[in-house]
Amino acid sequence: MKLKKKPAKNQESKPAAPRARRSIAPLAAALLPVVLGLVAMLAVLFQLHQSSATQQTREQVTRLHAAYSQQLDMLTGLIDTNIHALAEGSLLKEAMLQQDSETLARFEKEWSQRAYIHEIVIEATGLERPREGLSFAALDHLGQAATNQPASLEYVAAQGKNLFYQAVPVIHPQQSRVIGTLLAVYDADALLGILTSPKLHEGWQVRLLQQLPRAPQLQLYHAGPGLQSGMPETFRLSHPNWVLEIGIDSSGLLDSPWLIQYLSLPLLLLLSGCAGLFLLQTRYSKQLASDTANLMQAITTGKPQGLALLGNRQLQTLAEPLLKLLQKASRPAAPAAQPAAAPVREAAPVATQGPVKAFGLDDALEIDILDMVLDEDAMQESFIDDAPPGATGDPSLVVPDIFRAYDIRGIVGTNLDENTAYWIGRAAGSESIAQGEARVVTGRDGRLSSPALLEALVRGLTESGCTVLDLGMVPTPLVYFGTHQLEATSGIMVTGSHNPADYNGFKVVIAGETLANERIAALYQRIAGGDLLNAPGSVQQIELLEQYIDYITDDVAVANPLKVVIDCGNGVAGVVAPRLLESIGCNVVPLYCNVDGNFPNHHPDPGNPENLQDLIRKVQAEGADLGLAFDGDGDRLGVVTNKGEIIYPDRLMMLLAKDVVARNPGCDVIFDVKCTRRLAALISRCGGRPVMWKTGHSLMKAKLRETGALLAGEMSGHIFFKERWFGFDDGIYAAARVLEILSIEHDSVDRVFARYPVSPSTPELHLDVTEDSKFAIIQALQAKASWGDGSVNTLDGVRVDFPKGWGLIRASNTTPVLVMRFEGDTEDELQRIQQVFREQLLAVAPDIQWPF
Repeated sequence: MKLKKKPAKNQESKPAAPRARRSIAPLAAALLPVVLGLVAMLAVLFQLHQSSATQQTREQVTRLHAAYSQQLDMLTGLIDTNIHALAEGSLLKEAMLQQDSETLARFEKEWSQRAYIHEIVIEATGLERPREGLSFAALDHLGQAATNQPASLEYVAAQGKNLFYQAVPVIHPQQSRVIGTLLAVYDADALLGILTSPKLHEGWQVRLLQQLPRAPQLQLYHAGPGLQSGMPETFRLSHPNWVLEIGIDSSGLLDSPWLIQYLSLPLLLLLSGCAGLFLLQTRYSKQLASDTANLMQAITTGKPQGLALLGNRQLQTLAEPLLKLLQKASRPAAPAAQPAAAPVREAAPVATQGPVKAFGLDDALEIDILDMVLDEDAMQESFIDDAPPGATGDPSLVVPDIFRAYDIRGIVGTNLDENTAYWIGRAAGSESIAQGEARVVTGRDGRLSSPALLEALVRGLTESGCTVLDLGMVPTPLVYFGTHQLEATSGIMVTGSHNPADYNGFKVVIAGETLANERIAALYQRIAGGDLLNAPGSVQQIELLEQYIDYITDDVAVANPLKVVIDCGNGVAGVVAPRLLESIGCNVVPLYCNVDGNFPNHHPDPGNPENLQDLIRKVQAEGADLGLAFDGDGDRLGVVTNKGEIIYPDRLMMLLAKDVVARNPGCDVIFDVKCTRRLAALISRCGGRPVMWKTGHSLMKAKLRETGALLAGEMSGHIFFKERWFGFDDGIYAAARVLEILSIEHDSVDRVFARYPVSPSTPELHLDVTEDSKFAIIQALQAKASWGDGSVNTLDGVRVDFPKGWGLIRASNTTPVLVMRFEGDTEDELQRIQQVFREQLLAVAPDIQWPF
């Protein structure tokens, strides 16, 4: 049967235009998004190019700033160290006290011959010496030094030369009075000529400027070919009167023929795409016409044989059930006893004019599709409600108070159990994957509760989709080490650290960052909000101890063997510390190095002097060179000398800082608010830059990354080396570095540390309070206390620096205590500062029992 009347010859030219339009329209519709996409892509590429150029400029400026500021800090530090070394000389002080003008003149002549020094001027109080030709700048500096006023290095253009002036007072060896002054005049051009700059493209400049009060700005130094366009940026330096001006001409970064580079490939893709789309559209049109004819043939005849000829698989998939449905729906209207139904197959309108409604097709399709949707929803609901295979508890049982400032810490059986560990694993795994890291290193300490907590943690990690690299029972530094060596930048350590045996917790590293504060709290928010991934993961058992020992053995060189007593406090450090220190050449005497989670001898906390008494006795009984103590998970270090003297960590930092800064002049050294102020002074004298920061291993590591410091340390015994190491706290590696330094000394350990005198001070003092009240007390002190002539620092708690000492009180982030420490120039001053703190504390918290 004919379905369509053939047009007459005189009418063939008229329908040709609509057919052409119909064939062109799909192609145009397909090409329009491509053209628009090309335009958008070019706009994005141009924006990216500009952004890239801006980013390059920003990086170049940062690079120049870092390079020059570090060099200038090193330069001024060396000058300061040099002149103070001259002023501290005992022969100079003796000549001043004896009014020996001849010796002073000899010193001036000899010292003026040293490299970079233009002239030395020495003035002794009460000694008149003939002077000629001293500039007003020299006289001004000498006058400031004579009154013990601080004076910074100053650039002066005098006598046709560019000079640096630096004057310091000379202090009486037994009394705190000025007995003379020393002025050093340096060749500024020679010193500034040492500065070097990174190689950059054309169009940049660096200027060092000096701006004194009520004086014109002076240019001390200039480098670079200059700027074609743009404005320079100004940066402050550690020197109070100097600024660094840096400019980068970004136009040089935009001169490349970017349009040709970026247009060539998109245009080629567009032309190829157009050709491909045209061919596909032509082929698809022909195939669609053929499939339509075959489908119509099958529907009108009721025979499915024509469906095999369909080229479109999706159409074939739809046509087969559709044909069956039509046949089924048509049976009641066409009984077998009435063969008259056959002519229907020949009528074109049956398929094209709408008899589908008579067959009940809409109703049949609506019912089937609705059933399919309901079934899919039921399947989805079942998937969501199914609990993960290892989850036996309720995430709502996880309490928020264990998520502390820089780790997760709780009391086992009270607010910490396996259920909590499991959900922490789910949350940490989800967070790690969200940060692009699906591999997580795990380990545990030797506490009795740690194996079960680790097992639950690992189950949570794997059910979040992570690959777990489990190190087993190892010190915390081994987990940190694993995040640098195992191609996995996330890690979790199950440990209660130095806390009592019934405590435990988790130290968490995600994508290279040790979590603290808000990021620790975010793990709880994931659990509470159900923001948790559920995917299959895996576990691998990894052995890393040998690699860790080999790495440190290759790095640390002990020149002479030392006899060392090691007290691991029955903590997990015992599995590696004795072997490691023996491998670097020490004679090790172990003490409590067997792992026992009951801690039968003492708490594994070297910060408490009571826990070091057995070590002191053992060192003296063995005639050892020194004793070393570690906390429960091996990331903290304690030291006692051969005489049994406890070397507190801030004093130990003096030894380490001097060693590191000597190789890296101008570097930053970080210490926490509990450390002696003598440490900052020593770092400055050695040419480093002291940085005080908040207590907490996570916070210290973040500050270390921020500043690029090479060394950091806390009063608690956490020591962080970035020089030759990875920047995490490692008591075992720190012990090896201490032994390396001491092994080259000819003096005994007690005499070595005698070079680093300390003022009368207390160790860390703990005042028991409640978890809820500790922060409120500190806030009240910050708001209401009166400290007299003290300078208050609220960086972490309340630290008050007085003219002759200081005191600190802060809330512990791990236990319900207030932590205090005091230092005074004399015992009387120490007692006075303690009394001031006692009065202020009792004023805001009258019920507190003062510990002394």
